Amino acid sequence: MSSFLDQINQIIDQVNKLPNGNTKIGLLEEGIRLADLHQREDIGYELREELIEVSTFWGAPEKALLAFSWILAEYDRNPDQYDLHHLLWQYKWVIASLDDFPHISLQQIDQAMEDMSRRYKESGLGLRPLYKIACEHAMTRKDREKVKYFQKLWRSEKIDHGNDCSACERDSQVSYYLFVNDLERALKAAEPILSGKMKCGEVPHVTLPELLLPLLRKKEINLAVDYYLWAAKILNRDPDFIAEYGKLMTFLALTSNFKEGIKIFEKMLPAVLEAKALSRRFTFQLGASLLFHYLQDSGKDSISLRLPQELKLSGSKGLDKNGTETDKAKKIPSQNVQIQSLIDWIDNDLLHLAKLFDERNGTNAFRAEIDEAKNLKDLCCVIPLKKEED
Repeated sequence: MSSFLDQINQIIDQVNKLPNGNTKIGLLEEGIRLADLHQREDIGYELREELIEVSTFWGAPEKALLAFSWILAEYDRNPDQYDLHHLLWQYKWVIASLDDFPHISLQQIDQAMEDMSRRYKESGLGLRPLYKIACEHAMTRKDREKVKYFQKLWRSEKIDHGNDCSACERDSQVSYYLFVNDLERALKAAEPILSGKMKCGEVPHVTLPELLLPLLRKKEINLAVDYYLWAAKILNRDPDFIAEYGKLMTFLALTSNFKEGIKIFEKMLPAVLEAKALSRRFTFQLGASLLFHYLQDSGKDSISLRLPQELKLSGSKGLDKNGTETDKAKKIPSQNVQIQSLIDWIDNDLLHLAKLFDERNGTNAFRAEIDEAKNLKDLCCVIPLKKEED
């Protein structure tokens, strides 16, 4: 037993010294395996709490879902041994990510939200976080009636210690105003974020890319460039932000900054192929599609790229029933790639992902988003960017 505990302590020691990343996740998973092997539910619970946080903020929410399911069952077996409020705090992260996975049905999402609602009520917490998540889910599905309904509930519900941080709250308000096409109110709501008064691990990272397209529409060119440069600097290749990188590529495509867009595509593609949160992959591919279509329109036929070795650009690479890549990506040296081959693969991937989500949601929102992206040519312009560091 002492040998087992020594191993666990060594793992925790290493985990505490590491930044979020795959190495840290792997160590936590090994610690959990050992704890389960020795039937130490208390240690397994603590390590899973850490795994949920790391994987949630390192682009691997599917690992958080699995760990949280175990935690929830263990808590219900032994509620006196664990911290309920910490469990409920992490429940928000898990619920918010459910919509990212098309194999999770709407009925399953509703059941999870009902369970979260019950637990919040029983603990005396308000439902403001739940209504905010419901509003965000409705925005993803383009359900305007539900968006307005849950937005009113969210904004009218009390703020208490179960609520999201002020920066995340404010970012969601910005998203709502952008959804209803009110850029002025969105920018006003974003002021504390843009001034640095409100920030957290995900804000302004997720806020800035959202503002780029609306600012282009309003001809606020200088502001859009400033926010792009700021976002490009702080996203720092974090796989949690692949959707945000997709929005950056959309901006770069529309402003004829193809070189910068290609850099993003090349650097982030391995993480995109590994991502199980497929709505994020969809947003990345939407930006990539626009980038390579416009690059081709500019007269370019081929480019030099480093691509994952198993990526087949003919469009024949399949997805399993959950929409995930069936082959492991590996990097290889630069190769000459036909842009049409890239376009074919990206657009096929987009259509497949849209089909998965629209069938799950019973809407055509994702397919409509693809079609809407084709009508952005009136925003095209040539905007030079300030020199960035690689």
